[in-house]
Amino acid sequence: CPTQPHFRAMPPLDAESVDSQSAQGSEDQSGFDESLLRGDDASAALALYLCQRLQTDRSLKRWGKVQDLTTYVSEVQLFLKGAFKGDFPLMIVSPEVFDCQQFDGLVSVLQDAARKPCPDGMDVLVSAMKLVNEEKMEDRRVKRFHERIHEFVAPEVVGANPSSDLQRSASRETTMSEGSSQGDDSDLAEGLGGAHHINIKSLEELRLHPSVIQEAIAVWSAFMEAARSRESAGEMVYGAIFDSAPSLQSLFKTPRAVQALRFMNGLANFVAALNDPPLLKNLVESLGFGHLHLEVTVPRVLIFRNAIIDLFIAELGPRFTPGANEGWTCLLNYVGGAIIFCKEHYSGRVNLLLQSWRMATDYNKKKTSVQEEALTSSMEYGDTQAEISAQLRASAGTAEAEEKEPRQGLFRRMVGRRSSVSSEKFLQQTLEADTANQVKKASGRSGSKDSSPVGNGAASPRSPRSDEGVDQKVARNMMKGQVLPQTFQEMFEMNAGMSGLRSLSWHREVLKSWENVVTNVANSYRLQEECETLTLRISKRVQGGKGEIKLSEFRSCMLAAMRSLLPKVWDTNYEVAWTWMWDNVAQMLQKNLTSPPTWEAELESTLGSFDETTRYNIRRDIYERFFQLCPAGQDYFKQSNTRLHYIMAKVIDMTLEILQDPWQVVEEISKLGLRHVGYGIPTEHIPHFVTASIEVFQKATDNRHSQEAFRWALGLISKILVRTILEGSTIVMKAVNANSCKLIKKALSCAPRNRRSEWVLTVQVGTQQISPLYWSISVGNLEAAQAIITDLLTIRADRERYYYGVDALFNAHEDIVTVLVEQAKTLVPTLFDGLVWRSRHSADGFRRVNYYVKHVLVNSQGGLAGALQSLTSSKDQTLVSHPVICLVSESLWSGVVKRSFIMAKVGFVLSLIAFMLSQSILPKLDIETNRSLRIAILCGRIVNYLFSMTRMIVFHARRSAKAYRENHTFKILGLPVPAYLGGFFLFLNFMLMVLLIAMCIQEPMFWCIGTSGDDWPTGNCAAAQATDRGYTICSMIAMFIHWLLLIDMAVFSNKLSAFVLVVRYVLSEVGRFAFAMCFLLLTFGSGATCLRHDKDEFRNVPTAAGSFLSITVGLYEGDFREYFDTPYLLITIFIFTLVAAVLLINLLIAQLNCSYDFVYADMVGFARLTRCTLIVETLHTCSAVRFARFVSTLKLDHRVEFDSGDVGLSGAIQVKEPASQIPVTKDQIARYGGICSGDMQWPVDASLDEEDRFEKIEKLMESTFAKLAKLDKKVAGGGGSEHADTKLSLSNDRGDSKLSSSKSADVSVSG
Repeated sequence: CPTQPHFRAMPPLDAESVDSQSAQGSEDQSGFDESLLRGDDASAALALYLCQRLQTDRSLKRWGKVQDLTTYVSEVQLFLKGAFKGDFPLMIVSPEVFDCQQFDGLVSVLQDAARKPCPDGMDVLVSAMKLVNEEKMEDRRVKRFHERIHEFVAPEVVGANPSSDLQRSASRETTMSEGSSQGDDSDLAEGLGGAHHINIKSLEELRLHPSVIQEAIAVWSAFMEAARSRESAGEMVYGAIFDSAPSLQSLFKTPRAVQALRFMNGLANFVAALNDPPLLKNLVESLGFGHLHLEVTVPRVLIFRNAIIDLFIAELGPRFTPGANEGWTCLLNYVGGAIIFCKEHYSGRVNLLLQSWRMATDYNKKKTSVQEEALTSSMEYGDTQAEISAQLRASAGTAEAEEKEPRQGLFRRMVGRRSSVSSEKFLQQTLEADTANQVKKASGRSGSKDSSPVGNGAASPRSPRSDEGVDQKVARNMMKGQVLPQTFQEMFEMNAGMSGLRSLSWHREVLKSWENVVTNVANSYRLQEECETLTLRISKRVQGGKGEIKLSEFRSCMLAAMRSLLPKVWDTNYEVAWTWMWDNVAQMLQKNLTSPPTWEAELESTLGSFDETTRYNIRRDIYERFFQLCPAGQDYFKQSNTRLHYIMAKVIDMTLEILQDPWQVVEEISKLGLRHVGYGIPTEHIPHFVTASIEVFQKATDNRHSQEAFRWALGLISKILVRTILEGSTIVMKAVNANSCKLIKKALSCAPRNRRSEWVLTVQVGTQQISPLYWSISVGNLEAAQAIITDLLTIRADRERYYYGVDALFNAHEDIVTVLVEQAKTLVPTLFDGLVWRSRHSADGFRRVNYYVKHVLVNSQGGLAGALQSLTSSKDQTLVSHPVICLVSESLWSGVVKRSFIMAKVGFVLSLIAFMLSQSILPKLDIETNRSLRIAILCGRIVNYLFSMTRMIVFHARRSAKAYRENHTFKILGLPVPAYLGGFFLFLNFMLMVLLIAMCIQEPMFWCIGTSGDDWPTGNCAAAQATDRGYTICSMIAMFIHWLLLIDMAVFSNKLSAFVLVVRYVLSEVGRFAFAMCFLLLTFGSGATCLRHDKDEFRNVPTAAGSFLSITVGLYEGDFREYFDTPYLLITIFIFTLVAAVLLINLLIAQLNCSYDFVYADMVGFARLTRCTLIVETLHTCSAVRFARFVSTLKLDHRVEFDSGDVGLSGAIQVKEPASQIPVTKDQIARYGGICSGDMQWPVDASLDEEDRFEKIEKLMESTFAKLAKLDKKVAGGGGSEHADTKLSLSNDRGDSKLSSSKSADVSVSG
């Protein structure tokens, strides 16, 4: 596919050219391409474009169609010449010149002129244009239009100043390009000699002088240092290229942030590979294959190259040395030439391969049939490859339609003709060709209209004849008991079976990788990696004698399968393309196909022969050599030496493991690469690490096979690692690594609407994936994580649909609440806030509130989600007090838990009633004479023993057995105790069980059996006297515990539960008071007994302490005047009263007040925490059917309204709250107008643009002050005549304008 020429002399214009081109409409503009023209050629070409735009403009159609096109074109050309004082300079001619607001201004000028009287016999628009040329040239709108034309002047001649070597080289290139305006790209490229040669006829290795390479690398390092970050450097490179030529801005279809990152990765890889020409060749070749869909030409290469070099000049100044200039010029020329070369020689085959593979792997028969018919029709009518590609993409409905190659338009064909052809004959031929194309499309493509709905999922009509043929074939196969193969693998296996090759195991390995091989045929670097991995797998399959490797067998079966899948379109072109691809793949496979077994054995032997000292020295030397080759790499090795040695040992072992088990190790390397994406490791450091490892290993052993195995294996590992890092290094991951909320917003502004959630939740590389959200949480970049969660939970809407990331978030990370509670508890409120929508409209004092709690309530299996359990485990009362959790807990409590809780407590309440009747009420009546009362007491006690005590024994036996079995215990005095007894109420329940057992053993009525005669049942007998005291004590304590356990019923009311919790909390203060009181009692009691007195109340320590306690609580009945005869004892009593009764008791009151105030703020939260704990424990025993019935009553699958008539999203519970509770003045839904396409980005936030502008101004000021400070130091420290004059140069983007000032030497900068 030879490239189309872009530098042609403009043929003379004719009226028919404008008329024919206007008749085609604006659709042909997409097929135009720009050219470099000057003088009359440029003005004539622009006049043709402008006439066409004016003819198709709707606002001018009211003035009628122009009949005198020749005069009209002449007037337009005269108008355009007014933009320059003289002839047109060399400029980029493109229809995009008029894709601007200035064109609308010109139209308004023409409308004003058209309203004035028109001479008889003259077209209105011709008269208007003549009037504009005569009277309106000074109009502001006309001047703005002329300024727009100035923007398309070729960069090589804008302000050219041959004072510097760089500008002289640019001037030479401009002259050469002018001289080559009659030739093609090849002629132009050949005219650029020396270091500025662009080779588009071959692709050889680029070898530069080592000093030039070092200077180029140094410039890149200095540029990165000046930019301060890779993102800023990428923005600068993107801006320089984007602003250098407005005509090329249409090529920038990728979002700015994404494309800037690609520029940085590409340039960094090229610079790192300057010392490795074969690697550099692979990289640029891969880049060339990736740009086959773009029309890359030598002028465009020059624009890109000069933009980057001028950026270096502006940013680095004197540090951009001539050697660096030579290196970067050669590198950029080499890259541009490689792209053009690849497009010329391989674009046809590569496109044919990819298109046919896309058709062959289509599982939809109808869609495949439509594609084959479209391709057959296109080939029959001789359409170009680009048109065939566009039809295939349109019929399949794929997104690649946006990247189709531009169709040749009228102007493109005009500038492609030789100037010797007369304009009239040329226009006639062009119009005939266009007419033939239109007739061909209208008649021969009638089926394409029928097939167009296929892309939208509609059925494709087929002819009865074709349907009959397919049905007959299917019927014959069914009669034979066969299944018709539908996929490439099935067709391949059928052909292999027919050839007797079905048993070959290595065929299956190639088939597993064939998808990656074919789809990466245009990426030589990735293709080589796939082939090397495939070499290992094939070798392992055949190593055990399971088959013989004959690559030609696979080719024959592969071609047969492709012929069978594409019977209508297969021809020699496809045969040649697929054979060419397989020959290249087979050559890469055959290179090392028999080596892996030898490598594995030798490398294993060599590594096994190293002792620990040798291994340590190898690891140490590798790091030392790496730090010598790449000093910047030291900044990324922050671990301890022991950790670094562990990492290096794993790397060395991995070289052997990939030879032993390539399937598993490749997956592990992919996982490792994704982790390195999160670490933000620059890939340009990896080749230095590989080089250092190979050099040290070669010194450690003389075994040639081991050296080769280590080098090859480590090279393959590095390729997989680099590829994984590059594919996974999305702009979102870059922003996460920077932990910047602003960068997250900028990155997501590039995301399509329907894939915005996917960008922040999944980065997929092969079979491995990483979540930017989870990674930001795990590494502690909480600012980025908060920005991601906020963006996900922001409701956005256009006219057609709502976009809300809550489903995507919980589908990708169902345990997000658990992860946040454990690792980033501060983000939990942010998550819950995003689940609430409040209307800004209120009615009757209430507003609508939607709580999107579906995923907080229910998991993907339909059971209870783990969010509530995680929150209760955290014991954080503030989290469970969030409105979302309050709603969830209240819904679960009222819908499921309350009934189960009541039913569970009914038995305990009945047990308490029976216990009270049998222990406290009935025994106090006249039971000696009433045998019925004694029988009632006995029945009540038997009920307690048989039901309450037995149930408790079974419960605690199970729980204890489970605790001991799972080792959930804690030790008391060295004895293991089940951990569940740490709960207050469970411990009380256990103690109640022990007391009931003790009471059952000591039961008086049981002891009186057989001894009381006819009076039984009774407890009044001689046998029961010994147990009566112990029985009554246990009964009293059991009664206390019964009522304490009843406190658990306070959970029915949050306020009552909160009060109980407060009481429990302040009991700790009472305990401290009791300890202090005991200390005082012992202190003063023991002291009082030391005195000699006759007071019985203080004769020993126990009685003295009791007396002091009685005095403290006001129960002492004595008079202090009785102690006048013992003044020392009286003084002791006064001191104790002052300390205990005055100080200590008032201190207790103060402590209780402070504790209550502290707990009061969170007591409702504590109560909700208790209820949530009870809910989780109860739902563990709830049946799945009952819980599913409860969930169905919530109608979470029904869409809920936002406002009246505005049906919103599902998964919500709508409530109404008082409007004054939380004021809302702004709509919480971000609504946008415009086109409602899910593939479009949301409009960029204006505040983000303002921040960017201020940031750019700040960086510019910092850079300027830094340069002035350096100049100040240089002038102040230099002195002498050589510093007498100071020259300050400030370069713009093109480095053209300079500000020079010659003054004497005192320069001071004050901030």
